[in-house]
Amino acid sequence: LLYRSADGGHAWQVCFRASLHTQLLDIAVDPFDPRHLLIAATDGLYASSDGGDRWQRILSGIGSCHVASFHPLQAGALWIGTAQGLFQSVDGGAHWQPVKIASSQDSVMGLAISPHAPDRLLYALTERGLWARMHPDAWMRLFPATAAEDPLSEEESPDESFPEPSLPDQLTAVVVDPENPDTVYLASTRGMLLSQDAGHTWQRATRLGLGSDEIRHLIVHAPSALVAATPKGVARYH
Repeated sequence: LLYRSADGGHAWQVCFRASLHTQLLDIAVDPFDPRHLLIAATDGLYASSDGGDRWQRILSGIGSCHVASFHPLQAGALWIGTAQGLFQSVDGGAHWQPVKIASSQDSVMGLAISPHAPDRLLYALTERGLWARMHPDAWMRLFPATAAEDPLSEEESPDESFPEPSLPDQLTAVVVDPENPDTVYLASTRGMLLSQDAGHTWQRATRLGLGSDEIRHLIVHAPSALVAATPKGVARYH
């Protein structure tokens, strides 16, 4: 179920009911038209053009759609991360093109876009870890998927290294601070890491006060505030 509030979160009403075996995984709001919404779901991508009153599935046959994100500066441009990789549309979702990350087409579970350089800096969270697109044809892995560093694949630099501390288990979300694009947050089932140099070095975020190390979803809300979803509930971190 997807719920909607019209009074700042005091009251909620259901605005979308998925089929019995469908899970809703992510929602995105068009920065150029707040009534244009996308839902990433296990059976494809859904869209609404009226603020959530009516929905239609606009993409299927790609397996699970994990995440959706609008371009912050270009109307009609958006990305989705799916079980079959990363896809981009420049016409509001009417047509899609696959985007290879390095030389593979990994499942993409998370996306984050730098609001100050969206065409250059795009972060993608995949089965092999966190990647960044430094310009349209060049990707660099910034963090491995597991605590044990993966063997270097042929597209990665021989001198690539991953600074401590490492995060074990599953990486779950990546977000970029809209006020400072060099600040990147990386969440996992064992806590959160913070980078202040666009992902080149990391430090563990401590004393979060979330009641659980497992962070399932993460968004930036207002300057310098994060909202984290955990098994214990939703919490805001300043």
